[in-house]
Amino acid sequence: MKYQFIFPVFLFIPLLILQTTVIPLFAVYNAVPDLILILLVFYAISYGQIFGTVLGFGFGFLFDLITGSLLGSAMLSKTKPDETTVFQFKARRAGLFIYHCASPHIPTHIANGMYGMILVEPKEGLRPVDKEFYVMQADMYTQGVFGQKGHQALDPEKLKNERPEYFVFNGRVGGVAGENAIHVKAGETVRIFFGVGTHIASNFHIIGGIFDRLYPEGDIISPPHRNVQTTIVPPGGSAMIETTFDVPGKYLMVDHSLSRAIDKGALGEIIVDGPELPEMFKKVQ
Repeated sequence: MKYQFIFPVFLFIPLLILQTTVIPLFAVYNAVPDLILILLVFYAISYGQIFGTVLGFGFGFLFDLITGSLLGSAMLSKTKPDETTVFQFKARRAGLFIYHCASPHIPTHIANGMYGMILVEPKEGLRPVDKEFYVMQADMYTQGVFGQKGHQALDPEKLKNERPEYFVFNGRVGGVAGENAIHVKAGETVRIFFGVGTHIASNFHIIGGIFDRLYPEGDIISPPHRNVQTTIVPPGGSAMIETTFDVPGKYLMVDHSLSRAIDKGALGEIIVDGPELPEMFKKVQ
């Protein structure tokens, strides 16, 4: 079994929606069921020192995959600014899991990007594919309206009432589009690890594509659903999707509650290169 952490860069600062990206970082592989050692460092340290000194709090993270009392990993990972925390656990269950902040105020921290995914592969591994990608959907609750430039502080009332200004992939508008778009070749098998780290479920869909294999609810060991058009991914949930694009062109990843995609940012691009296949797809008249 491989053990893969997928970390975002935390944005525990007033959000710069149009200029700032939550970048996924990939780290930490190990064999399961061996013990895994976690080194939790307050690595957004410049922000940590500011908030920790002025406001006087630290951070911890909740890994539901780590079963145990006292909120599982939340107490074990509690870390103050300039401190390092180390703990270990045994990964007994294969799956695609979400982790998130476990320090007050939890909804605020999650809305500011403190979440990620952990992939625990089964002993025999996953079936081989050509390319793998990581996409997480988030809802953001800014004081300014959608598209307003500059620093955008979080609006607590919008958060409490679940009325986000933004729905985004990988931390910002255009996070998986334009220069950040996914690029594949026609005929390649593509695997997407998709999750929702924040507060509102996603209706994940690829316009022009079908999910050849869908592993819902983070369950990567049960037989997959086949030929699925759209899947619902709940807050704190995930799905693994495998598909192949036969025809070249631009495919759009969206939340199929389409105002979220068209008007609020939940739109990504998959660029497929390859020869035209008129026998499969062409205009007749």
